[in-house]
Amino acid sequence: MREPTNPLTRAISGSGALCYAILRALEFHACWLPRAVSTELKITLGQRTGTLGWALSLAHLRFSELTADTRLLAPIGLEEAFVRRVNVDGDLAIQAASDQIIGLLGTFIAQSRERRLMDYLEKVLNGPSDALEMTLAAHFPEPSSPYSLALSGPTVTYAHSLPIPVTVDSPRRAHELEPRRGDEPPWASLIGTPEGRAQILHDVFADIELSAMEVCAASIVRFRDLPMAFKVDMARQCWDEARHAQACLLRCKELGLPAVGFRYSLKVWDRWMAGRDAIECLCIEQLVQEGNALDSVQSLARSFHAAGDVRSAALLAMFGRDEELHTAIGNKWVTMAAESSDRAYETRVRDAAERIGLTVPGHAPVALEARRRGGFPEPFLRKITSAERSSETPYLPQARS
Repeated sequence: MREPTNPLTRAISGSGALCYAILRALEFHACWLPRAVSTELKITLGQRTGTLGWALSLAHLRFSELTADTRLLAPIGLEEAFVRRVNVDGDLAIQAASDQIIGLLGTFIAQSRERRLMDYLEKVLNGPSDALEMTLAAHFPEPSSPYSLALSGPTVTYAHSLPIPVTVDSPRRAHELEPRRGDEPPWASLIGTPEGRAQILHDVFADIELSAMEVCAASIVRFRDLPMAFKVDMARQCWDEARHAQACLLRCKELGLPAVGFRYSLKVWDRWMAGRDAIECLCIEQLVQEGNALDSVQSLARSFHAAGDVRSAALLAMFGRDEELHTAIGNKWVTMAAESSDRAYETRVRDAAERIGLTVPGHAPVALEARRRGGFPEPFLRKITSAERSSETPYLPQARS
């Protein structure tokens, strides 16, 4: 392909290629996260997925400022570099491939800037792209041994059919974790001791945050045909869940070893997998499970505070604020799908809860303001608060045994 000389053409080409590179890197990390065994590697991949989503949101904004064309084109050599890592498996190989892809992005950004600096007029005209790439270079630095990338020549267009690593039906877990046996003591009996509170936080990590991180990563590739904004939203939440998982582990260590042990369940993942399409999956995870979590996290934070554990209570309060963002993400997409019909929205949420055997609200008192900040419609809030006050006509079906 002949080198474009028109500054606008070059700006559009470079911006589209940057989006392409970030999006492909995001897809690969989203595939690898559930496949990884090590908890530490999962958290690293979750953080990188979130950082890539943040970078994609900035890069795509610049691309959309330059052109109404939605096609993302990149040098074919860049795509070939990704394809070489499609069949990677095993923690060591995944870690190495992730490092290589992050380095590949760093090389791409550095070379793109170098090309722009060769023409001062273009640098001035395309100043926003230069500022963007300077920002991204801080997060994706050029490696000490840069990759050899040909930025000219034949191009490839991003498509949902491009190869990605094989996804898993059930996420992998670290060897020190063991499945729940069902004989674990209730949290109410654990809250009174540091070891008990460590167990609760480990349960939150192992039962909720770990799977929620994997669910959001898997959503990026399970629903590849959805808009760029959806991928960015899922990557953002993946980053949040990775932070929550890491924070739980850090606080757990501060409190001491868990009273019962390193148990886990896949209930969050299994419920999400029951969804038949993107909207039902969003209803299951972001609206039913995370919506109920808005209620329960406030109750749990109060219990920790009453036990004198102010530090853990503050940690849980931060989780709650993040979950408001997550329910807002779900409400945004589900409301659009429901075409602004209150009844269609309520039906979707009710059916999703019934499908996974949960109720809305759950057992905890409704956190009305938190749910309001999380984007739940007022008619829906009125119904679930009235259902909470009335045991005669519950809004959603009771949980199945």
